[in-house]
Parts: sequence; structure tokens; C-alpha cells
Amino acid sequence: MYAAARFSTRPPSTLKRKAPRLLFVDDEPAVLRSVERLMRTAEPTWDLSFVGSGGEAIREMETRPVDVIVSDLHMPEMDGATLLTYVQDNHPEMVRLVLSALASPELVFRTVPVAHQFLTKPFEPMSFRAKLRQAFELRALLDDPELRALVGTSNKLPSPPRIFSEISKALSNPETGVAEVAKIIESDVALSAQVVRLVSSAYFGLPSRVRTAQGAVAYLGFQTIKAVVFSAELFEQFAPKRPVKGFSIDSLQQHGLRTAHLARRILGGTGMGDDAFLAGMLHDVGRLLLAARAPEVCAKVFEERERTARASVDVEHEMLGVTHAEVGAYLLGIWGLPQAVIQAVAWHHQREADISTYLDISLAVSLANRLVDDPELPAGGAGEDPERSIDVEHLKGLSVDDRLESWREIARKLRDG
Repeated sequence: MYAAARFSTRPPSTLKRKAPRLLFVDDEPAVLRSVERLMRTAEPTWDLSFVGSGGEAIREMETRPVDVIVSDLHMPEMDGATLLTYVQDNHPEMVRLVLSALASPELVFRTVPVAHQFLTKPFEPMSFRAKLRQAFELRALLDDPELRALVGTSNKLPSPPRIFSEISKALSNPETGVAEVAKIIESDVALSAQVVRLVSSAYFGLPSRVRTAQGAVAYLGFQTIKAVVFSAELFEQFAPKRPVKGFSIDSLQQHGLRTAHLARRILGGTGMGDDAFLAGMLHDVGRLLLAARAPEVCAKVFEERERTARASVDVEHEMLGVTHAEVGAYLLGIWGLPQAVIQAVAWHHQREADISTYLDISLAVSLANRLVDDPELPAGGAGEDPERSIDVEHLKGLSVDDRLESWREIARKLRDG
């Protein structure tokens, strides 16, 4: 059984943590000197190591634990893809980042399954520091190295064969349009996460983040999408080894899509709709990961929930020390998705008053998550179980309580449609 991890409804940056240990790997001494000057000045309390080859990096990480590794791709003897594959296989609890100039497509797609994020040279110092700080602070969601290893074992997530067949057929048809491919991608939690993660990375040089599958397809193009889909092997390698009683990937995806649509409607006209859709679609990605990589634990959670009628998140916290919400948020965080999305995923089972003092993405996803399952969920108060009621008093304080009935009606249509 996994050791208990710290549980908090507050952002990880508010939790006191030990100094992080970062390992930088690059065969160019000038790059290492530049990074070292920046980081030792900006983060004097961090434990930093700098080495010039993959072999040195392996010896260094075997000497003492490392939290985050940042590696170049172009190195003699052992390139970055090979090094990060070793790290994933032997130290899956480590966050794996790439800092590199543009590489060949072959090297990029060898690296995609083993790297959590891509950062490009030359880098902007403030953005570079922020990425490293976020990578470390995410550990506050999962204190237990065994749980971090469970998440970090691979970037791949299971998807139902039905989606694989649809993607294959669509991408082999020369008349398939962007919107058609995007619609298929948006129906699948795992594939959506993978595609948006990839196109949002700095490595592909997009000046602003892509938030939607259609934007990702339009920017990457069909051939790159095909390479991502097939090279990542999302559809076969990580399906649960045996059926998990009470768990259905199709049901999970349908719930995610309904949540995404309602969350977007809740935030209509605010400019936050795309991120709300993404967060709603991915909010239960932690359940998917647990079913794929810890099916026995997942089955016990469902069994205990059925036996006691307790909320799944309470059972998960009792068994794991965390819930699927933190597990999913950690995964999306090390992939470099937007902070607002990570926060919404982490907090989607919290009480309204603990989430936000205004109607934002986190609150919209939390409300949508509950309403799509039960549009008639009763009104409650501040101290009541958020799984069984809507805190109308909090909504009244935000001056949005008069919109609740319209949200219920949208949820009914999504449920019936």
C-alpha cells in the first residue's frame, strides 16, 4: 500500500518544501555555464548539479536522488532521448525536461514518450525559471515517491480501440478535414491530453498556447498528428490488464465530455471557455491512470464505495493518501499544461468556497462535474458535503446564483442527448 501523502486544497506553492535537486546535462560547456550563472543567482537555495554527458548524468543520479533532470538532445555517445529513456525506466519519479535546439523529427518522436516537457534554446530566463519552479512545486501534490513513480512511468494513457480505429480511418482518408479529426480527438481523454501537451510545448515554436484539439490539428498537420498517435501507442499498451469492476473508459470519457461542454457554457463570454473545456475533459484523468497502472487499488476503491456508499474521493484518500484529482493534476503539471487547468483538475471535488472567490475555471469545472451526473443536485450550505449539494450561498455571494437553473437545464440536455 502506498504511504500517505500530504493533502491540501491550496495551491502547491503555499506548501513549505525541501530544497529541490536539479541535474542539468549538456555537452556544451558554454550552455552549462550560462544556466549555472542564472540558476545560482536566481535560486541560491536549490541543489544544482551540471554534467556534460549522459554517462556522467547516470553516475550522478545513482549517487543521490534527483527531483528534476534537464537534458539536451544532441549529445555524443548517448543522446538525450536515450538518457531520458533510462531515467524513465529506472527513476520514474523524476520530472524529465528537454532543453535543446531544434532536432530531427526522428529524434523528437523518440523523445516524446519519455520527456514531460520541451524547452528550447535559446531560452528566456524568467520563463525557464518558472518552468523549473513549477516542476518542483508539483511534488506538493504527491509527496510519496512511489506515487510519483506510478505517474511518471510513462507519458502514455489507455484509450479504447474504437477511437484508434476512427483515427486510423480518418487520417488515411485524403478528404478528411481538420474539424473531423478534431472531433474524434476531443472524444478521447488520453489522446486529447497527448496532442494538446505536445502542441503546447515550446519545442514546436508556437508563439501562443493552443487550447483546443482543432487548433492542435490545424497547427501540427495530419502527418504529425498521425506520428504522435501511433508512436505514443496510447491505445493498446496501457489498457488495464484485467477489467476493473466499476470502471469504464467509455463512461469516463462521456462524463468528461459532458463536464467540458457544461464548464465552457458556465464561463460563456469570459474568454476562459477553451481552458474550461480542456480542464473539464481531463478532470478525471487521474482515474484513468489509476485504472491503468494500479488496477487492484482502483478495484478496491470501487468495491469500498459500493459497500459503504461513501464518495470515491474519500475512499481514495484513505487508501492512497491522495485522490485521483491530485494524481491527475500532477500528471498534467509535469506535462506543462496551463496552471489554471492543473488547478481545476486538482480541486474539482472541493467545496465551492474552498475553490475560488469568483467564477473561474476551477469553480466552473467543479460545478459541471457534479451537475452533469445529477442535474437535480439539491441546494445546500457552506458546511455540507460538496458531493451531495451545491453551495448556493457561495454562488449568491458571487452574484451567479440566478444562473444555476440554466446550468441545470444544460446538464439535463447533455445527459439526455
